[in-house]
Amino acid sequence: MGIIPRPKKYQLKHQGPYVLAANHASDLDIPMTFLAAPSPAVFMGKAELLKLPLFGYFFKQTSIPVDRSSFAGRKQAMRDADQRIKDGYSVVIYPEGGIPPQKHLVGPFKAGAFKLAVDNNVPVVLMSIYQNKFRLGDWGEKSSLGVVDTKVLGEFWPNLESNNPVQELMDRCYLALAKDLKNWGHEGKLALPLE
Repeated sequence: MGIIPRPKKYQLKHQGPYVLAANHASDLDIPMTFLAAPSPAVFMGKAELLKLPLFGYFFKQTSIPVDRSSFAGRKQAMRDADQRIKDGYSVVIYPEGGIPPQKHLVGPFKAGAFKLAVDNNVPVVLMSIYQNKFRLGDWGEKSSLGVVDTKVLGEFWPNLESNNPVQELMDRCYLALAKDLKNWGHEGKLALPLE
């Protein structure tokens, strides 16, 4: 496809399951996350992928489908992810809940990934994916050939002493990811002010 992946490897300090969270800017994010993840992880993805011939079968066997149109479907997906963590597997969740419009630097986060980390007292491994929105942009946006870099920003542990550990972890991860993308050269709207 003319994309040259350059995943920067990261050595985990934590020996056990984690929640991997990355920015979501393109359909290329999934293979890049797969290449750059510090260890194998189960992906949480939209249930529409189940309808794809052959791929849908493998997706159902190896990933956690989410019916985003249904509250019950979203809740079931979170229960499935919680069970995978308890079984010792790491889980990948894109906290923006989908690909936000190109005008966003980072879209608003949904709480699911961070609640999963808090409930199981595991770290969020936060990852930046840099060029994907320029390589394979949204429909109608410019695309280009070239490299795609990734970087794991670290392991972000829940602060269980906080009044609201889920919100605190979510905000901390959002700001770290947004600052890193901005330092790299990305621009756009933010859900939280950078201070």
